[in-house]
Amino acid sequence: MRAGTLAGAGGQLALLVPLAMWIVFSAGGRDSQQTEDFVRSSMVARPLATVMFVIGCRYGLSQQWPLPAVIVLASGVWGVLVTRPYVVRRLR
Repeated sequence: MRAGTLAGAGGQLALLVPLAMWIVFSAGGRDSQQTEDFVRSSMVARPLATVMFVIGCRYGLSQQWPLPAVIVLASGVWGVLVTRPYVVRRLR
């Protein structure tokens, strides 16, 4: 159980968010406003999508679904939630 707890905590580390922000900040000529726009427009939906991914995995595993099916279905939900803001914006 200890290894599972450590793996779960490590999986929650936000390593990619600061990396993505640094890339945008550096590529944008160190423009803080552009970086803020990037964070607001592209990173707001991700925490909700991640929570729904975890909830979907927990549900599927509690129903004793095969692990690959759980991961594929939960990833599909995550993908829909992450891309939804972009699709809505393009349809307007």
